[in-house]
Amino acid sequence: MSYELIFVKKKKLNAIDFKEFLNPNIKFNEEDLHLSEKFKIHVQDELKRSGLKFESYLVADSDEIELYFSSYNVCLCYSDISIIVPYFKDNLSPKIESEILKIIKLFNGLGLTGYNPQTETLLTDNYKFESEFSNTKVSLSYFYNSYTSFIEDRKTKKRKRLKLIYNFTLTCLAIYGLYKLIFVYI
Repeated sequence: MSYELIFVKKKKLNAIDFKEFLNPNIKFNEEDLHLSEKFKIHVQDELKRSGLKFESYLVADSDEIELYFSSYNVCLCYSDISIIVPYFKDNLSPKIESEILKIIKLFNGLGLTGYNPQTETLLTDNYKFESEFSNTKVSLSYFYNSYTSFIEDRKTKKRKRLKLIYNFTLTCLAIYGLYKLIFVYI
């Protein structure tokens, strides 16, 4: 699972418009939002100029470009740019936080509007990445732990049921064996 921040070219979007943009059932004019190859190259140059280190790859059969940083990546898609941060403990480090904040400021400076789908808020230059990331991570950890404990409970109950069926079967076989021994062979 990953924490995702999304940016689009339109400047006049609010949080509600952004939710509609993310809804696949609502059609947006993607030509208005299209990120040209020239713009994507400009974004890469700006990221390099700001001192960030990454490797870039062109995704086969599409115009997508993936930028791989140390423990997260940025995806330059047809109509949006996403920062994708896996829920690793290392991604709570001050270095990663400062890099993410630098990228957010850079994207805002390029006229992009950012959105956090986890909290359903727009991204500003003073976005609190660490607190938002850790709060979401804690919520997911709670959900994951609850789910894991539910699965473990199901496995335990299943083991108990299987043990009960096994014991019942052995008891039936023992009774049948005694029956045969007493009534058939006598």
